[in-house]
Amino acid sequence: MRSDARDGKMSSPRGSSGRSRYARRMRGDFVHLHVHSEYSMLDSSLRLRQMTQRAAELGMPALALTDHNNMFGTLQFVKACEDAGIKAIVGCELNVRLETQGPARHLLLLAAAQEGYRNLVHLVSQAWIRGSESKSTPSVDLEMVAAHHQGLVGLSACMGGSLAQEVLVQGEDAGRKMLDRLRSTFAEGHFFIELQDQGFAEQKALNAALVALAGEFGLLQARRVTLGAQDSGEEGAG
Repeated sequence: MRSDARDGKMSSPRGSSGRSRYARRMRGDFVHLHVHSEYSMLDSSLRLRQMTQRAAELGMPALALTDHNNMFGTLQFVKACEDAGIKAIVGCELNVRLETQGPARHLLLLAAAQEGYRNLVHLVSQAWIRGSESKSTPSVDLEMVAAHHQGLVGLSACMGGSLAQEVLVQGEDAGRKMLDRLRSTFAEGHFFIELQDQGFAEQKALNAALVALAGEFGLLQARRVTLGAQDSGEEGAG
């Protein structure tokens, strides 16, 4: 999956002919699953109605909303998707700690069913409650995600995710162990490796390792839709 953002909205390659070719390529089952909106403060400038209308223009049947640690835009997003005639996929890029005192890493969660939506609301709420109590970044433990995984689909997220960090810091063997741990957190067939390429030097080696690890488990190619910028409006950390 690839996505671009320029001037605060999703866009296709430069030029009118490029836009039409891009739109034709995306018709069918192409869907952006890693999207940040104006509710991802200091990370995205995308307006909900603008991005849903643009997705419809490009022939996408659906669009996800995965803001950082919040679901503030959910109701507006669902309504905007209905108005645009596309399906809304509700999600969140949540800070998750492997251990209670460990670093918070990114994990992308998508609600695949009503039960998943309820679990997602619970996890996001708990992240803020725990963050407030400890005066730290909103986050939950991976064990809590495992206890509320029903109806959720997990994606490994960006270079700020646990899988990418293990590969980058510890190597492919450590990444394999982390992949097993993340896959076991979700129902069978409900976790996918997210492959991104924003042009950073370390991503070439990282992506090669992630492709090798993916094997039969599933792979998503993604480029985050975030804020408008001259190139693509994305940062490497997700």
